[in-house]
Amino acid sequence: MARKKITPPRTEQLALSELTIEQRQIEGLSLSTIVRRRFFQHKAAVTSMIVLALIVLLAFTSVGTIIGGTGRLAADTASGEIILDGLRISGWWPYDWYRNYPLTTPGGLPSWEHPFGQDSLGKDIFARVMRGIQQSLTVVALIGFLATVIGVLIGSIAGFIRGWLDNLLMRMTDVIIIVPGLILGAVLGRTIGGNAISLGILLGLVSWTGLARLVRGDGRAASRSQRRPWAPEQSGGAAQTTTARTLAGTRDLDEIRCERRLAPAHGADEPGLAGSRIGSAHDWTI
Repeated sequence: MARKKITPPRTEQLALSELTIEQRQIEGLSLSTIVRRRFFQHKAAVTSMIVLALIVLLAFTSVGTIIGGTGRLAADTASGEIILDGLRISGWWPYDWYRNYPLTTPGGLPSWEHPFGQDSLGKDIFARVMRGIQQSLTVVALIGFLATVIGVLIGSIAGFIRGWLDNLLMRMTDVIIIVPGLILGAVLGRTIGGNAISLGILLGLVSWTGLARLVRGDGRAASRSQRRPWAPEQSGGAAQTTTARTLAGTRDLDEIRCERRLAPAHGADEPGLAGSRIGSAHDWTI
């Protein structure tokens, strides 16, 4: 009786069978869509985003902000009052963070008029806290933006171009890494004063080193995978190695490398696949 010929599964079918449930859910989606979907499915991330948005809205609408100028206090020669250097946009809170007010309670304790209380000079602590949040958010935003731009740029150049330029950029990165950021921030804060924009720019120029190293490593790995010849490997004529790319939904994922081991059956009448058998489940490895 003739033995039935068993045809091994196609490469695309094998790749689909090895996909996880999560990979099948993101099939056909772009990278930005995948990131956005995962973010909004994470309850803690969405809650944190809402809380951060409320804090930013409260900080910038309560006491207002300053556009342009240095933001430092200065004395108006005409009126003799203390003014701010820059365009002041007022908010809905009736008290400023730089003015002194009469103490409404003994020792500046919290009251309905001043929920956070007053300091020894009579300044409203709530207004000062809101102004401090504005300064902190400005510094953090500038540091994040500059560190991302510079780190991705230098890391990409070092990872893909390599050679002497890679060595030069990495030695420069090593020099900047040894600069203590905390001490530098304290010195710059004392020197610059209340100018959060200048402080954020200066700290952002020395905060990109970690991201540059990460991008460089990813770039070297991607460049190495592009230059690697993915030719099938022969080992004794019995094992064949094929490399399959996942379908459109998983184009951004790493390539799935499948090793197919075909062991020849005894007593085969015809050479090739006619007298071969498909290995067990343990013979298929990723």
